[in-house]
This record gives sequence, C-alpha cells and structure tokens, in this order.
Amino acid sequence: MLVLEREDHARARGARILARVGSGVRAFDPSASRVGHGTGSEHLAESMHQGFGEQLDTVVSAASGARRGDALEAELLRHVLPNVPRVLTPKAVTGEFGGGTLAAAMLALGGSDFALPEGCGQPDPTLNIRMQPGPVVTNRLLCSAHGAGGVSSWIMLEQP
Repeated sequence: MLVLEREDHARARGARILARVGSGVRAFDPSASRVGHGTGSEHLAESMHQGFGEQLDTVVSAASGARRGDALEAELLRHVLPNVPRVLTPKAVTGEFGGGTLAAAMLALGGSDFALPEGCGQPDPTLNIRMQPGPVVTNRLLCSAHGAGGVSSWIMLEQP
C-alpha cells in the first residue's frame, strides 16, 4: 500500500519513506477535442518546463498505446528535455486502472528491474523515444499522465 502524507507525520509514526514529492504541474491543451488528444505540445511543454526544467533523469509515462496521445507526449518530452532520459511505460503491465504509473514510479525509485512491453524492442521512428529495460538507478523522476480531452499532469518524485 502507498500512503501519501506529510513527511513529518510519516517520520512520527516510523513509516518507511519511499519518495518525496518534489513538485507538481498540471496543464490543459485547448487544442484537444472532448474525446481526443490535441496538438498543443509546445503549450504543455511551457507549463511543464516552468515546474521542472531539465532536472529529470527518468520518466514514468502513462503512455496508453493511443498513437496521437503517445506522439503528443513524445513531442512534449523532446521540447522540455533535449536529451530524453530513460522512459518507463507501466500500463503495458498493469493496465489503465491498475495504479500503474504511481506504483511504477515508486518501484523505479527503489531500483526495480523493468522489462520492455511486448513489441517495444525498437524505437518508433516517428516518436523518437526508446524505452529501456533493466534496473532503474534514479534519484529524481517524472510521473507523467495525459488524458483525452486535453488534461495533463506531472509530478516529480525524489529519493528521500
């Protein structure tokens, strides 16, 4: 079970602290339809860059396999992070509603080993993002979520 609480409360009850929330950002892409993804990667990147800059070494992506949504996220990452870091995609393992993104982020901070989703051995030439298997060594990572309809949010997690 993961519990999100103030650090002083967790320490007072003797909890093992897995991560610290560094910052969070949310944005809306007005170019998106009610049920689809838009083309506003530059607008989203501006919001994201104000919150995080280029200080990330791992991204846990909510990539769903929807071509337009995944392309938007890839464009966004390239705008904010010129050298896109390691990208993990847990939905391929846990599904849409398995709590996969946050749980995978916590596992990544703990050094867990990640496998590639089926069929993801080669990077998509249009997205230019390469998922990498193996153990994760990271101190700070971005947990990224994009939804149809234009909503996006990100949270940065750090080692305690």
